[in-house]
Amino acid sequence: MNPAYAGAYLRLGSAFYSQRRLVEAIASYRQSVSLMPANAEAFNRAVSEVSDSARRLLASLQTNAPARDREVEAEKARERSRARFG
Repeated sequence: MNPAYAGAYLRLGSAFYSQRRLVEAIASYRQSVSLMPANAEAFNRAVSEVSDSARRLLASLQTNAPARDREVEAEKARERSRARFG
């Protein structure tokens, strides 16, 4: 891949997006825009699609685990730290 060719990064971002590799997709889109600022509109559209996809994915996740209490978890972490470091 030619590192100076913005279109390659745009296509790479699309490939990452289709594989649900969202962080890599956004990084590729950003690289494309840095090489060719005219791609900013396409970048913004792509980031919007990636964000929507991530939001849908997170909304669809389910768990049977009970909710955790932040204070209880923080106290457990402090206990582990005291046991480890004295």
